[in-house]
Amino acid sequence: MLSRAVSTETEISVDCIQSGPVSIESVTDEVFAGPLLLQEAISAEREGYDAFVVYCFSDLAITALRENVDIPVIGPGECALAAADILSNKFCVITTVEGNVSRTYRRLMQNPITQKKLSSVRALNIPVAELRDDPDATCVYLKKVCAEAVAEDGIDTVVLGCLGLAQYGEEVEKECGVKVIDPAFVALGCAELAARLALKKSRMKADNCIALLQQMVAIPSESQNEQAFAEFLANYLREELSMETQLQHVEGKSYNVIGRWNSGPHEKKL
Repeated sequence: MLSRAVSTETEISVDCIQSGPVSIESVTDEVFAGPLLLQEAISAEREGYDAFVVYCFSDLAITALRENVDIPVIGPGECALAAADILSNKFCVITTVEGNVSRTYRRLMQNPITQKKLSSVRALNIPVAELRDDPDATCVYLKKVCAEAVAEDGIDTVVLGCLGLAQYGEEVEKECGVKVIDPAFVALGCAELAARLALKKSRMKADNCIALLQQMVAIPSESQNEQAFAEFLANYLREELSMETQLQHVEGKSYNVIGRWNSGPHEKKL
């Protein structure tokens, strides 16, 4: 099913965490599953995988995973919202059970895209673990909730808020006449793209940042040392980030460090 989202030469491995919650439907579930997911990400990188997809719309522990591996870590929720921003004027998210609506809404509203375009978060009232027990029944409920969102919210797009709904959106799209964004497929497509284009983390690693902070802290903060601080920062930008730097003394205002990238006109005054 998922292979249709990527090119024929791309291999997909689907694994589950070895223990922990059966599904993610609360913050408690997220807390228990996070450390186990981190272990899986680290193992995947060691085994030579080119990208890692968190198969959960909540983008579970995604920031922690990105801190600990260098391969691209893809969040289906992030990818789906980005697609919604491109395609929709107004969309709703359909989640699993009513008790999950407030958690989903609270998390989504941290994203500027949802602040502009999200109309509502609606529930199927089917638990994650049961979404694929009776596909026909799930599709009936999904169509019903989508139709209500179209009629009541005036949406043009639906985002499936659980990856257990993968592939169910096709029938809904035909019947309700709105675009249905399936995070499972979008995330895999993004993962392949990230791997193909080597879209990895910045070359400025965490240990580089720590070393920079340690050196900065070592410089006394009294006003007579402001020149030393500015010179240190200018040198760091020049040596470590390959920037052209210029030190300016502003009378009565200490020092400015101006850095310019060699490849363009971008200028930052620090």
